[in-house]
Amino acid sequence: DESEGVVWALGDEMIPASPKAGAALGLTEHLQVSLKPAALQDFYPRRWIGDMVLMSNNSSYDLKFAAVDPTFKLRWQVAFGGGGRSYMQVVTPRTLVVVLANDTSSALIGHALDTGREIWRIRGGDKAAFTHVKRLWHDGERVFVLTESGVVAFDANTGAYLWTATMGSCGVATG
Repeated sequence: DESEGVVWALGDEMIPASPKAGAALGLTEHLQVSLKPAALQDFYPRRWIGDMVLMSNNSSYDLKFAAVDPTFKLRWQVAFGGGGRSYMQVVTPRTLVVVLANDTSSALIGHALDTGREIWRIRGGDKAAFTHVKRLWHDGERVFVLTESGVVAFDANTGAYLWTATMGSCGVATG
């Protein structure tokens, strides 16, 4: 298969396609994943971010993200390790937001896409804006968290609390 090992940036996604198909679609940013070094074999391309590609492994218990240039030179890596399980992450234009969960609560952690540095952390709990995160999404500048009692919004770049919308007894929220 001619497309094996080549992925192209298409919006917020990375799609496998042959060089001929990528050119026909007008795509320009591609990654030859078949050339990944052994240290990145468990990592998969998630999104093209500027002049780098954000990659992650698929482990919920040992989640790692790495930003590499198209030749797989490592720019930064973040390992969440024992911080909890992670099944939800979003990538905004400037921030990687990860939900870490344990048995008692969840936490939101924001990392700068350009450096990988943690720039904010919001812990959930009884006296916090949320205890557990049920769903996570964003609109580019804001991160939205569906919780047990409603929707909470935070600034995606700073983690600043913006607002809470409490849900009624029906328990249904629509976008």
